[in-house]
Amino acid sequence: MNQETKKFVYDQDFEKLFSELFATHKPIKAKIEKKKLVSLGLLITKFQRLELTIKYFIGILANIANDQQLIHALLSKYSFSNFLLVLETVATQKQFHRMDDLKLLLKKATKAEEIRNQLIHSTWSAGGRFKTTIKHGKGVVHTFDKYSSEELTQITEMVNKIDTAISAIEFDFLEDCHKKGMNMNEVKHI
Repeated sequence: MNQETKKFVYDQDFEKLFSELFATHKPIKAKIEKKKLVSLGLLITKFQRLELTIKYFIGILANIANDQQLIHALLSKYSFSNFLLVLETVATQKQFHRMDDLKLLLKKATKAEEIRNQLIHSTWSAGGRFKTTIKHGKGVVHTFDKYSSEELTQITEMVNKIDTAISAIEFDFLEDCHKKGMNMNEVKHI
C-alpha cells in the first residue's frame, strides 16, 4: 500500500470521530450476497483489461506500440467510447484487413461499457440494483433490476471474451503484417 493510501486507511482523527458517531448511530445496511460483490469486482477488473487491450491495439495500428509511455500520454485522458472511436479511425486509416470483424467487436465493446456503467454506477441492495436518473420528457426515472451472481458472472465472461477476441484480431494483424514483410516497429506480442 502506498503512503497516501495508508494515510487514508489509518486516519486516527477519522477513527476517533467515527467511534463517537457510531456509538449513537448504528445504521441498518443491506447485506449484499458476497458472490455478487465478487462478480462486480471481477467485472471491473476484466473491463480494465479490455481497455488496456484496446490501448495496446491502437498503439500497434499507429506503429508506436514499442513506446508504451507515448501510448499512455496520448490516450490517458480518453473515455472508453473515445478509445473505441480512435481504434476504429486508426484501423480505417491503416486499411485494416478485418474491418467488418473489428466493427462487430467494437459494437460488442460499446454495449459492454453501457452494461458495465449501469451495474457499477448503481446502488446495490440485498434485492438487486437500484438506479435513479433524469430523462428529457420523463423526469425522474427509477430503475430496479435483479441480477443473480451467475448472471453477473455471465456478463463478466462476455467482457472477457470480447477482450480475448480483440487481442486475437490484434495478433492476426501482426501475423498479416509479418507475412507481408512489414516491420511493426519491433512489436513483441506476448
